[in-house]
Parts: sequence; C-alpha cells; structure tokens
Amino acid sequence: MPKSLKNNSTPPPPPPTIPSSWAWYSHSPLRGLGLAREKLEIHAWDDSGHVYLLDTFGKLVAERRLPSDVIGVARADTGSRLAAVTKEGWLWWLDEKLDVIGELNLHIDIISVAIDPHGDYVAISAQGSRLVIISRIPKVVGSVQTSQTYRYLSFVPATGRIIGVAEQGTVACHDLRGTLIWKETRGSRLAISLH
Repeated sequence: MPKSLKNNSTPPPPPPTIPSSWAWYSHSPLRGLGLAREKLEIHAWDDSGHVYLLDTFGKLVAERRLPSDVIGVARADTGSRLAAVTKEGWLWWLDEKLDVIGELNLHIDIISVAIDPHGDYVAISAQGSRLVIISRIPKVVGSVQTSQTYRYLSFVPATGRIIGVAEQGTVACHDLRGTLIWKETRGSRLAISLH
C-alpha cells in the first residue's frame, strides 16, 4: 500500500477528463485558434471580426465582435490578456472576459502578432520589415527595422526575448526594445543559449 494512503487518507481527485471530441460553431469561417496553456482555454477568431474564448469542453466562455477585420490574435498563457490585430494597424488589448482595455492604431500593415506569457508585452511584425514591441499601457517601447519581414513571432518564456522567423529561412532573436541579439539564416548552424 502506498505511504500516502496509510492513515485512511483519501487520494486527491483525478483531473477532469477532457472529452475526446466536441463541436462548436462560429458565426463565420474561422481564421485561427490557440490555447492559453496555464488557463486551459481556447481562443479563436473568424472572418467577421469575432473573437471567442472556449473552455476545453467546447463551452463558449466569452465572445466579442471587434469593429474591423481581425487577422491575428495572441493570448497570454495565463489567460490574463489577449491581443487582436488588423491588417490596417489596429491593436486591441482585451482582458480575460474579452472586454477592451486598450487600443492603439499603429498605422502599419500588420503581418503577425505574439504576446508574452504574462500578457505584459506584444510584438508585432509589419510590412516593410518592421518589428514593433508594445507594453500593456499600451505604449510603443521598441520599433526597429529588420533585415526581412517576420512571418512568425514568439516570446521565449522568462527571458524577455522575441524570436522572429522570415520566409527566406532567417531566424532572429530580439530583446524587448527590439535590439537584435542574434540572427541565423538557412544553411547556417543554429545553437541557442538564452542565459
């Protein structure tokens, strides 16, 4: 008998079983979705500008229609903040209930968006090889010209670093001011140390 059950103690309850399948229908075709890993909620957005939050059982938790065509959404792993962007340059900061807590028009053609795990910073890649970093105020804290336009962005947890990937095989790392830390191109050897 395991030691933890000796003194008539009861074992902790098992975690809830997530169903193997469920269905949910959006207002229009979905453009994308993601997962807030710590909150265990799914975020999705569609062609009509709706942003949705669902639990892992497929139940709608919150919904918000934004006034423009949403091309990208990023949500903090904690679920505390969500950033939604449009091609025309609008950034909306939303809270865990999808209430708008800030908005900013950057007047740039946005390509991609990422948010740090705690929802404190957003990184945006734009046409013309631009990388913009915004704090939750919202305030631009970094804006730099990159060698190529990043198609994908991601924050490295607990480092304050942003990884950008371009179509031509370039992978680069920037700090929260946008300063280039390192860059590698296709055909190069890549070793990462974020100490």
